[in-house]
Amino acid sequence: MKSMFHRYLWKRLPRQFRRNSLFKITSALAPRLSENTRLQLPYIVVGCFKTSSGLGESARLCHDALKLTGLPVYGIDLTETLNQTVDHFNFEFRDGQSLIGSGTVIAHVNAPMMGMALVALGRSFVRSKRIVGYWAWELEKTPDEWRLGSKLVHEVWVPSHFTARAVAPLLGDKLLKVVPHPVAIRTVPQSQRQGRDFNNTNPFTVLIVANSASSIERKNPLAAIKAFQKAFANDSNTRLILKLSNLNIIPQFERDLRAQISTSKNIELIDNILTESAMNALYQSADVLLSLHRSEGFGLPLAEAMLRGIPVVATHWSGEADFISPDVACPISYDITPAIDGQDTYHMPELHWAEANIDEAASQLVMLMRDPERYGMISRQAALRANELWSIEQYLQSAGISKQT
Repeated sequence: MKSMFHRYLWKRLPRQFRRNSLFKITSALAPRLSENTRLQLPYIVVGCFKTSSGLGESARLCHDALKLTGLPVYGIDLTETLNQTVDHFNFEFRDGQSLIGSGTVIAHVNAPMMGMALVALGRSFVRSKRIVGYWAWELEKTPDEWRLGSKLVHEVWVPSHFTARAVAPLLGDKLLKVVPHPVAIRTVPQSQRQGRDFNNTNPFTVLIVANSASSIERKNPLAAIKAFQKAFANDSNTRLILKLSNLNIIPQFERDLRAQISTSKNIELIDNILTESAMNALYQSADVLLSLHRSEGFGLPLAEAMLRGIPVVATHWSGEADFISPDVACPISYDITPAIDGQDTYHMPELHWAEANIDEAASQLVMLMRDPERYGMISRQAALRANELWSIEQYLQSAGISKQT
């Protein structure tokens, strides 16, 4: 009966109505919070460990950072419960679902889905625990549906000051902490941290990394392609690698993209999910990370590139503004435009995001190719900045976690 209702009735209702109804119902059914809680052992990281999204990676980074400190840390995977794509495998954690009593839950689940997450965890599990929501958002204001989640957490962590400003109006007097991702826990061999060797004959390689499921309009790879083509045309001494996952969910965009790059012999498209080792190899092959995004809550690919000493050319607006500056990257100016998103996730024309200056981005790419001294300076300073900002120590300090907790 449930399957028939879902197939024939529920799916026929408007998508936004279904979303709003689901969030309201699960929020109403979610276990109530216990009072007088605090951050305490054990830590249970809850999230979508099996998906390759930014929130999936934030959950994995959180878990592994706490594990490296020696603190007791567990995990609970909600990938399938929250209907997320299962495309990241072999992440290991101790299952924390049976831990009844006090402790701290760090839920890498955005506000609208907090009700679903807590219903799945159950009342006996949630009782007596400190509930932390780790939320990411990419516009200057959150949708109304986010208010539902604000009632289901004791405190909220976010990856950037940009996201903090968007979330703050929801929370009243609840704690809000800017806790950037501990990217520096991912060990990068020294051989992968030296940037470009200008004595080799390899093509000067520009890398674009984006997940189409996170809104291709927001990631804006077409602008980045135009910047590369303006800078280098079909120069065989240069190469652009497009790492774009989940293109199949937006077939018209995929057709337009393939048409745009079809005549370029120096552009390569990778449209499948890569293993962690394959992604490391991809970064190792790159000389520049290019991101002409319209908005970012943080910008994980930018951070991962900087950690490796790869210069970043990026729109200087939103979450990445916390760590991008001319001494460690090539920030690109922009115009502010309405947030119009064909995939609907960020379609809020009353709000704004950024349109990067393509000519300026092209000029920066040419400069990095032709100026080894400037390239080397940015490469070295980027790696230093990454290790300073995103270490375990900085993560624990930002979150208010003590190794002696």
